Amino acid sequence: MAAFLKSPCPTDIYGYPSFFRKSHEFPTTDRESKMARTSARIKAAEAVQRTKVERDRVEEASRKIVNKHPTKVNAAKGATKVAPRDVAKIPTKEVNMIEDDTSEETDEDPSGMAMEFTHISSNDKDEISAYERQRLANIARNKELMVQIGLADVSSEMKVRRSSLAEQREESRKRRKEGLDALPRRQSRRVQGKDAEFSPAFNLPIVVAANNNDDDNSDDDEEAASWETLASDAKQHLGAFYRGLSNESSVIESSTAAATKYSIDARDVVKALPSRIYSLAFHHAISASSTMLAGIADVEGNFALWTPPVDRSSDVESGLTAFRLHKRAISMLHFQDTSLLSSCMGGIVKRLDLGAADPSAACVVVELDAAITSFHVNYGLSCMLLSCDDGSVVQTDLRQDSKKQQQRYTLHAKKINTVHCHPTEPNVFVTASLDRSVKLWDIRKLKASLAELTHGKSVNCASFAPDGKTVVSVCLDNFVYLHNTSSIVATLPSPQKIKHDNHSGQWLTKFHAAWDPKKLTDCEFVLGGNKRPRCIDIFGTTSPKPRQMLSDDSLFTSVHSLNVFHPVLPVILGGNSSGRISMWRAQS
Repeated sequence: MAAFLKSPCPTDIYGYPSFFRKSHEFPTTDRESKMARTSARIKAAEAVQRTKVERDRVEEASRKIVNKHPTKVNAAKGATKVAPRDVAKIPTKEVNMIEDDTSEETDEDPSGMAMEFTHISSNDKDEISAYERQRLANIARNKELMVQIGLADVSSEMKVRRSSLAEQREESRKRRKEGLDALPRRQSRRVQGKDAEFSPAFNLPIVVAANNNDDDNSDDDEEAASWETLASDAKQHLGAFYRGLSNESSVIESSTAAATKYSIDARDVVKALPSRIYSLAFHHAISASSTMLAGIADVEGNFALWTPPVDRSSDVESGLTAFRLHKRAISMLHFQDTSLLSSCMGGIVKRLDLGAADPSAACVVVELDAAITSFHVNYGLSCMLLSCDDGSVVQTDLRQDSKKQQQRYTLHAKKINTVHCHPTEPNVFVTASLDRSVKLWDIRKLKASLAELTHGKSVNCASFAPDGKTVVSVCLDNFVYLHNTSSIVATLPSPQKIKHDNHSGQWLTKFHAAWDPKKLTDCEFVLGGNKRPRCIDIFGTTSPKPRQMLSDDSLFTSVHSLNVFHPVLPVILGGNSSGRISMWRAQS
């Protein structure tokens, strides 16, 4: 290795080590490669230093010639030609120095034809290095080639063109700046000393509309109405529905007909709320006036009650009552016989009395320090289970003081999106979490889960089928999973996977699957999607292909993330991100 470092390093015509361009000549081992690279750097630095010293020596000699023979030097640079008799008075070495500098600096004659001396004397071989001679020869050859092909004139034209373009850009920039300076500067109302603008209609608790089918904009006259007028209209709609329930039993038998065909009509497409739909629910009863009752909520805490007629061809006019029920997004709705339970992301559950029909009298039944993502009322235990964004589940009894009867259990490491109870086993419930898991629990033994179902990504929802034999989960890995829970054991069979686009993005509500409560056998669930043309799918538990795809090119043109079945009627209600609801009815 020492001999290798001390051996002379071959160089190219530019004075650099030749193995800089021949990587295969480097030693093979890492140690030898490192030493070779170090030696190459040293030799390259020495070569550069030698070239610099040689260049300084040549420049010093040129300055001496200029000081000693100024007239002859000017002639060599193109001012006047040097007479032959005067050349003899200049040393040969100095004349050659003048020629070398002229070949690089002359702009008027790139070919160097104006000079009389174009050769390098043999006496200069000791004074000028081989690198310098090669450099000067290359410069002369390149300039001669440029003259032959006519690029010398083109180069000068390009310089003129670039300067003109720069001037044009500068003038354009000045004009734009003058135009901006002429415009008045925008200032906020605070800087101007004016009061802030606000709309008092934002805080109005109730807005009533009758079958608003025209567009997505609410009526200005209705928004400007007073609280007393709106409250009286709300009482009229809700009171009529409630009186119909209490005075005349109109609950009909549930329909279990197979392969129901659905259709949509313009009368069943309504602008219900101003913001993105976040939860939907149907009341299980029918009023005496043959109207249904649906609850709709959005991400801003607005809530609407809609009473469409049971028969599409009926002369009964549907009513829509909307008001501000919560201050934050309403995550869940649930109708009881004469009341409505609603939860919000602010950690509050309210009960609205349908008989009183006074939204301002809605009472708080649960108040937590965490956001409530969903809840489920278990009638077998007369209790409510609430899922929270901190990974906990809260159990509370609605018949007593909720604060005294609350029991909280941390079941997941991250946010729980949904909680749902088993329809026939009141002690069993399922949770779907942001930690990519679905877990089955026994409320009597919460130290460990009954079963854990791992998913590829976050799980939007998980719920039991009406017969309790299947759990459906919607995951962000673009699959819908059907888990067999006919026998709940620690290790469940492999789930059936259905390919489905579940990506909702920032502006859509997460896709949730909803079972048809009317079908206790051969269960079905409905699920929205991103397909084009826009549609909703109805799936069964026996096949990965949808049984029906409900679509309409003219009336159904947006993504409906949430969809629910009516408990007794062949009706499906869906909501989109602009506050619009669409209802599909069974074809007559």
